[in-house]
Amino acid sequence: MPPVLSTDEDEASRSVRSWEAEVVDPAVPLRIMDRAACSAMVAQAAACLGIVQPQTEFRDLGGEPCASDPERNALVVANWARTQVRVLHEVAHIAGWRGVCRGEPLHGPSFMSAAITVYENVLGIPRGRLESAATAHGLDFIPGMSPALAYHGPGEA
Repeated sequence: MPPVLSTDEDEASRSVRSWEAEVVDPAVPLRIMDRAACSAMVAQAAACLGIVQPQTEFRDLGGEPCASDPERNALVVANWARTQVRVLHEVAHIAGWRGVCRGEPLHGPSFMSAAITVYENVLGIPRGRLESAATAHGLDFIPGMSPALAYHGPGEA
């Protein structure tokens, strides 16, 4: 399967982008990380989500900033788009993939639960603020729960 590009423009995607612009983007400086810092942040995000660290590839993606390829457990990051929010957004897609396989939308509750978890634990944004803004934007999530807890229960690999 080719990487899942997260630049789709469906209603859920627009709502997620609006939520990130309102709550997440203002909380962190907009700067391009070097590759080592980007890889370290991916490792930190994977650890807080309880998932295997995705392989991170850096390359020219043209106009696309980042892509996730959950089946390969990989992120593809454009050289010009190594920002905290964009990269963590893609890690959340990897963590939320089991929900997608169970029929959830790409930006559904598993993705949102992962995004809230990494934005809280990696960027330090209070969970309550993230969750209340997500609710105001009509985004579904599992309150207080990361997808690792939701989908890596007994008997699941």
